[in-house]
Amino acid sequence: MSIARNHGESVVKSAGAGGQINQREAQVAHRRCFHNLMDEVAKGAGLPGDQVPYWDPMGFLNSRGEALDLKTPLFKKYEAAFETLNEMQRKGHAVKDSMEEVSKQIGTTSYSMPIFFTPDVFITDEEDTPLADMMARTAVQENQIKVDEITETGDAASFAEPSGGGETWPENDDTTGNLTYDVVSYGRQNSVTDFLQLSASTLRSHRALTEEQQVRAIRQYEEAQLIVGKGNVDTGVSANDSSGFDGLTDLAASESNTNDASGSTISIDDVRQHIESLRRRGANRSNILHVTDHKTFRDLHTDLTDFTRYESPGSELDFGFQTLMIDGTPVMESHGSPYSDGERLFTSFDASAHYMGMLQDVTMHPLARDSPQEKFATDAYGTLVSEAPSRVEVTHNLA
Repeated sequence: MSIARNHGESVVKSAGAGGQINQREAQVAHRRCFHNLMDEVAKGAGLPGDQVPYWDPMGFLNSRGEALDLKTPLFKKYEAAFETLNEMQRKGHAVKDSMEEVSKQIGTTSYSMPIFFTPDVFITDEEDTPLADMMARTAVQENQIKVDEITETGDAASFAEPSGGGETWPENDDTTGNLTYDVVSYGRQNSVTDFLQLSASTLRSHRALTEEQQVRAIRQYEEAQLIVGKGNVDTGVSANDSSGFDGLTDLAASESNTNDASGSTISIDDVRQHIESLRRRGANRSNILHVTDHKTFRDLHTDLTDFTRYESPGSELDFGFQTLMIDGTPVMESHGSPYSDGERLFTSFDASAHYMGMLQDVTMHPLARDSPQEKFATDAYGTLVSEAPSRVEVTHNLA
């Protein structure tokens, strides 16, 4: 077992080599989390698919920029089950017994309950986790996610009109790359004593509060892993979890898209250099996001003058944080970006080419009871998927 350090919370990866998941476990995890979501979406679209976007509040995966929220209909589907679970918990039933009753109600043999879409555990933490909150997410069914990237477009050239002399059109193939991302598991468990559960408020049980903390810890883990990842020698940044999925910093280092600030502070020109580099690699300006720590964010704010302005990242959804706009691209501050001198980062990426592939989003599982207390765990199976690793730029070693 490996444990990631994460702002006072411990998020534990599953046992096994690198947290990898076998095919049977992948099928079970997907069904207990998303049930028949993919079947219903495929039926509605009339087309089969191995990935279904279910969360894209900023519309990065949609060419029209339209927001997507399938969490709300998922909650409505499970709402009666949650009411049953809460009612049985108020009456003092064991979590496992309650979950067994709920599983009959929703027509599944699994005693696990997906909770990532419930209003009670929607992210309201004190830490800024913009990437974990707003990054597009897709439901997947495999323990590996494979994508193809066109790294170079074949050249077109002039040619002579056919005149019987064997003239042909110039033939130049595109260069493609095959990318594979392994889904990894991460989560945590807690215990709740019978006394605490029975004496808790009937409107908000201690179990529910513990669930909320578990979801919060998972989102904080995701935030740090998305930014820092496994830690890379090139950037000198300590890993968040060396057995987890690759983060944006890992992707930038693998493409040699890193810049050493040599202990200096960041400037507006540095941000513009990031934007220019990403634009030259094909990123649309409207899809470019930046994320950094609070001190670097303040440095940029100080460097800006009259055209400083703050905006919520979306008109439809309020994530509880604001962004600093530089040349039309938002800069977000995050607790997941390192704050120590020499490890500070400024990360820029094309959000339309990156998303979380989720075999299972946050799901609660009752565990075996061996004392006068309830034990339950929450976990998630996912990975950061990059369709264009070259569209990530990182400046490291900031003061």
